[in-house]
Amino acid sequence: MFWSDSTHLAQFGSTSTWPLYLFFGNMPNYVHSRPNSAACHPVAFIPTPPSSIKSFIGTFIQRKKYDDVLTHCKCELFHGVWHILLDDDFIHAYKNGIVIRCHDGVYRCIFPRILTYSADYPEKVLLATICDKGNCPCPHYLSQRMKQLHKYFTEKVTQAHNAIYTCSTPIKGDLVESILKHFSLVPTINSFMDRLSPLGFDFFLTLVVDLLHEFKLRIVKAVMSHLMWLLYAIDPWKVIIVDERFRSIPSFGKSSIRQFLTNVSSMKQQVAQHFEDMLQLHSTFEGLFPDKHNNVIRILLFHMAEWHALAKMCLHSNETLSLLEKSLQQSGAQLRKFSKFTSALQGELVHCAIKKFYQMTNKKDGSKQLVWHERQQTRLRQQQQLQTEEPAVLSPELHHHISDLWANSVNLAAFLSNNSGDPALKIILQDFILKLKNHLLSRVLGYKYDGDECQFSDSERNDLHFINNLCWVNYTTYDVQHDQDSMRPGYNCTIMTLSREEGNHIHPFWYVQVLRAFHIQVLHTGPQTQNHSPQNLEVLWV
Repeated sequence: MFWSDSTHLAQFGSTSTWPLYLFFGNMPNYVHSRPNSAACHPVAFIPTPPSSIKSFIGTFIQRKKYDDVLTHCKCELFHGVWHILLDDDFIHAYKNGIVIRCHDGVYRCIFPRILTYSADYPEKVLLATICDKGNCPCPHYLSQRMKQLHKYFTEKVTQAHNAIYTCSTPIKGDLVESILKHFSLVPTINSFMDRLSPLGFDFFLTLVVDLLHEFKLRIVKAVMSHLMWLLYAIDPWKVIIVDERFRSIPSFGKSSIRQFLTNVSSMKQQVAQHFEDMLQLHSTFEGLFPDKHNNVIRILLFHMAEWHALAKMCLHSNETLSLLEKSLQQSGAQLRKFSKFTSALQGELVHCAIKKFYQMTNKKDGSKQLVWHERQQTRLRQQQQLQTEEPAVLSPELHHHISDLWANSVNLAAFLSNNSGDPALKIILQDFILKLKNHLLSRVLGYKYDGDECQFSDSERNDLHFINNLCWVNYTTYDVQHDQDSMRPGYNCTIMTLSREEGNHIHPFWYVQVLRAFHIQVLHTGPQTQNHSPQNLEVLWV
């Protein structure tokens, strides 16, 4: 699986590089998404035309045709690089396989296949050798006709290519346009079609959606920006209301929802994560638009959020794939309706390593030095016999862990006394110690919890000690993976758990707010005592 994208290397200046990354498809996506897992292999740094080419082109061509020649040179250079990568050795391995000693020591015959190629739309235009925003702007449009028209397309491109290089025909001249314009082709021989299509490979089917660039930074950003413009046109005060709503939303989880900027409506200094969070919390726009527009906008944002949630899933079933396809159709239809009725209109992480290497260079001939540093890191990694990962905050064998730092101890008597006059806590704190001791005694005696606490006498209750700290919880995700999250008791610490109640009309979940997390030492001295030693129990006060 290939992934490529040009990236800036320095915060100031225009220095950039264009790396091409390779991932092995038989490795889990969870490994691919970790930059330090060594699952990503830079195989090339794609060069760009040098700045001197602009002066060279200007010496023999008119200004209005300058951009056409420069775009053609860039496309030719790009596919020239791929022609080198798809050399005879690769074609031989593609047809006959190559014997490789695998990690388990077994020799196997491997047949390399290109499964996906992830890139943003401008780079897909280069890969598919089609015109940007032409008559056929979607690369997948060509895949539907490739089996029947492969030879026809190849002959047309070759004919236009020869007209340019042998007859000095302009790149955008009438002759070239008459040959290629109908299918939005460009006069560059596609290296993938030239080398792999005779073997039955359809390159256009490998071009997958780039969620980061094509959806979050293009579609979501454009929709959110336009909604802000509409609010400015309706009533500038409503823009202030939107900012206030986003500011009031707390962060959630480790990375699910991040804290919003103070001025969301400006749409400045925002990355893809911010636009994703805005889409997830699209209800903040509720009621700000006129009724005839509000429904269209509300349904559009819902379908976009639904499609994005399904597209990000790492584990799919036939049902979720069906929902994904249906959601895509609904999103497209609603977006077109929004445009007419209301509107006037899996790789980024690896860039961090390349930018880190760039800081080690002398900023001259950066690509060569980036290759050297990457090779050095790979060799050092290969020399390490033991691959160790960062220790997890919480051991996967444990269900949860509550920090046991006694420095944060809370005196219960002082806490109840200091808050006795608070009307907000009066109901919560009423009979708090009684209820807490009843709960602890039920656990000490091994009673099964069914949603209702057992009642005990005053003589059975014991002294308690309280500690308030951070709580870490292990859980299983929808795709059967281990994950962790933290709960910091207090304001905005809300959780959902299975209900212990039974009945026909009982809601299956309980929704609670965690007020405190306690370590409580209990000593049971009653006649039913099962353990005469002090016991340490963990309790969430909700």
